[in-house]
Amino acid sequence: RRDRLKVLTLNLHCNQEPDQDAKLWRIAQAIRELEIDIVCLQEVAEPWNDGRGDWAANTAHLIQERIGRPYAIHHDWSHLGFDRYREGSAILTRHEIVGTDSGYVSLDQDPRSINSRRVVLARIAVPCIGPVNVFSSHLSWLDSGFREQFPRLRQWACERQNGDSAATLLCGDFNIPAGHEGYAIATNDGLFADQFLLAQLRQRAAAGFGSPPPDRPQPDPADGRIDYLFAHHDGRLEAVAARELFTDTDYGRVSDHTGYLVEFEPR
Repeated sequence: RRDRLKVLTLNLHCNQEPDQDAKLWRIAQAIRELEIDIVCLQEVAEPWNDGRGDWAANTAHLIQERIGRPYAIHHDWSHLGFDRYREGSAILTRHEIVGTDSGYVSLDQDPRSINSRRVVLARIAVPCIGPVNVFSSHLSWLDSGFREQFPRLRQWACERQNGDSAATLLCGDFNIPAGHEGYAIATNDGLFADQFLLAQLRQRAAAGFGSPPPDRPQPDPADGRIDYLFAHHDGRLEAVAARELFTDTDYGRVSDHTGYLVEFEPR
């Protein structure tokens, strides 16, 4: 079998969980046991500390330490969360990070405003696949900034998807329900497609429960997801398997969000 690339996205709920430390250990356990290649995290928290933060208490860094294997990390923060934390996004990977960037996609860039939204980017050298551009994103709700933020993110991502990129992935909490207006803004131009949905449909077709999916399948509006892995159509990867993690029956709840894991193979 050709090598698969496993990518997970998860919103951590900004240190609002009971038994927080135990849940960070459980996330690290899943990453280690499932051999996940790339992890995109949102609502990553560290104490505000007059805006200076505290890296030793950063939740992405704590997960990194607990995995027990070398994982590189790229992180940046966006705004004051829950009046106590520097809140941001991060990317963890067991492969080499060969380039990083971060930047606001929101018009609002006041660190004390919840609608100041900074996205982080890591360019990752994946063995047997090639360079993959990965964005970890946490955007505002539809009428609170998403309409302006997603087009800016899309333009940024399209600029990075050049001929030597195996894929460009937009991962994270987009605060747009599947099948509704914001989802259409994200997918209707055909540049980016919902990889979790595509993988689910391909799995069902392989099991004899449907036809292979179209390039732009439409989700059930009752789906309820607001977390996604979108991939640029010029990429050379295909989503072949999908799994919802950190549910009541799969590693247990660790946040007010569940995690979404997609496996990719080279086309």
